[in-house]
Amino acid sequence: MFPSHDSALLHRTAQALSQSTGALVHIVAHTHSTNQVLLNEAASLTEQATVLMALAQSAGRGRRGRAWQDAASTGSNNPAPAFLGSLGIVSHAPLAALSLLPLYVGVATARCLQGWGVPAQVKWPNDIWIEGAKLAGILVETAPMPASLSSPQATAVVIGLGLNWTAAPQVVGKAVTCVADCIATRPAPEQAAQDLILALRRAYDDCIHGEPLDFASFDALLGLTIRTDAGVEGRAVGINAQGHLGLQTLQAVHWLHSGEVSVALKGQP
Repeated sequence: MFPSHDSALLHRTAQALSQSTGALVHIVAHTHSTNQVLLNEAASLTEQATVLMALAQSAGRGRRGRAWQDAASTGSNNPAPAFLGSLGIVSHAPLAALSLLPLYVGVATARCLQGWGVPAQVKWPNDIWIEGAKLAGILVETAPMPASLSSPQATAVVIGLGLNWTAAPQVVGKAVTCVADCIATRPAPEQAAQDLILALRRAYDDCIHGEPLDFASFDALLGLTIRTDAGVEGRAVGINAQGHLGLQTLQAVHWLHSGEVSVALKGQP
């Protein structure tokens, strides 16, 4: 997202973002995975959010062990074409209270993007879409913190976001887009990063406090004919209070707890 790899400039930008967001922000030119770095350093996380951003990643990842691809990793000459960042925080909420966090992050991210004029929606369970093309991916991971008498349930929570900013990677068999393709005038990179960091933190706070999850307003699949990775086809009817996706078939509504779904195209075998 930030075109310059100058370490002094990145440090000044990180300091400015720390002041504007209240998080401890670090920006590096390159790392293997911002999520993995924060998980490796989980013992040093606190209740004040820590954010790590990278201009490029060599081993970014998504759900179910997949690699996260951005335009830089697939050979784009566009410098820093994506927002690649993770927010880490220590949570004292029960793990059950964090089960909906990916959906809260999706809604908060889509709302942030819509504020810029990007018509973003959430594709259950963890992608950001624009008219069927993937714009961003979300990965939430947790790790237990060392138990203590004062915080026996402490958990390290890491929220990763990869957002295509000025270029989209070439992914075989998938439509992919970027912010630059959707709006003529983008926010300045520092303002955009600030908005996204605040959105991630707000999503975490709303989740642990049980604030209403307005998923329906951002649901990219609602009313569409979809197909599960097991080959079951039906109409998407939204999510329930547990975050499960409803699939209406001729026989009944099936509630999907996990897995992948795709939009079933007419005439597709």
